[in-house]
Amino acid sequence: MQHTTPAAPAVRETLERLLASETFGRSERARKLLRYLVEREQAGEADRLKGFSIAMDVFGKDGDFDPSTDAVVRVQAGRLRDLLQQYFANEGVAEPVRIAIPRGGYVPSYELNAIRLPAEAEAEGKPQPATEEAAATAPPGSPQDARNRAHPAALLSVPAVAPAAPSLQRHLQFFWLAIALVILMLGVLILRQGSVVLLTGGDTAVETAVATGSIAAPPVETLPQVY
Repeated sequence: MQHTTPAAPAVRETLERLLASETFGRSERARKLLRYLVEREQAGEADRLKGFSIAMDVFGKDGDFDPSTDAVVRVQAGRLRDLLQQYFANEGVAEPVRIAIPRGGYVPSYELNAIRLPAEAEAEGKPQPATEEAAATAPPGSPQDARNRAHPAALLSVPAVAPAAPSLQRHLQFFWLAIALVILMLGVLILRQGSVVLLTGGDTAVETAVATGSIAAPPVETLPQVY
């Protein structure tokens, strides 16, 4: 546990949760005693928390009460200590403040609880994004800037901005590049097919002409006969 004294509002909130818990729901005397002890201590009246005054204020004893013969306060205080331990071990394991009644007296003690649920501890230990941004961009001379200079390590906790997701423009660039590549491949394929057709068609025409004798022979000059 941390031994820093909790603030009064945190103590009162913990007290109300204790009184409304299932653990304390079975004992009205324990609830009355706990409320009385905490409220008197918080009001600065810890010196009044003696067995005699507790017997009169909480348990309705009169002025003839004798703590040496009537152990009601000691018995109920022991019962209260057991219920507090039971509560903070089960229902209140994640309470921010722990309340105890040390043995040998009736003045409550308060301690910050170092055992917290993981989600709560993470949420408390992580600064709000707006606060981080304000701390990192505080103008010179401002109160926040003075705090930054006094505690420079606080700025190291500002996380780096995560890279943004690929934009639509980037997706479009990949799309058009793929289209251009497909068109280029189709063009090469068409050119290759056309070249084969041209070469094959020329050879076929020559063979046909030779076979049909349609190729004109060069003219033969007729020489005059000499007698």
